[in-house]
Amino acid sequence: MAAKATHVIPVNGHWIVKKSGAQATGVFASKKEATSEALRIAKAAKAGQVAVHNTTGMFSAKALHGLPKVQTSPHESEIGTRAIKTAIRQSGPCPFDG
Repeated sequence: MAAKATHVIPVNGHWIVKKSGAQATGVFASKKEATSEALRIAKAAKAGQVAVHNTTGMFSAKALHGLPKVQTSPHESEIGTRAIKTAIRQSGPCPFDG
């Protein structure tokens, strides 16, 4: 079975932990508590990715457990970071939000 990402997402002043394609598995008062739970879930699954979102929906951190690290391209994107961020913002709300 493919490893799924576990997301830490801010919602209404709380932090939820949610696996891709599933309901929230927990609601936490702090980002630190939610991140700890997400890492525990990834470790228990033997392989997984943890993606921590910030309040704007962008990833603020990510962690891999039991998966190979994806190499960074030695070439700069022709599109540019600013254009990519703008396109993401314009695509609408995060699909992982409730």
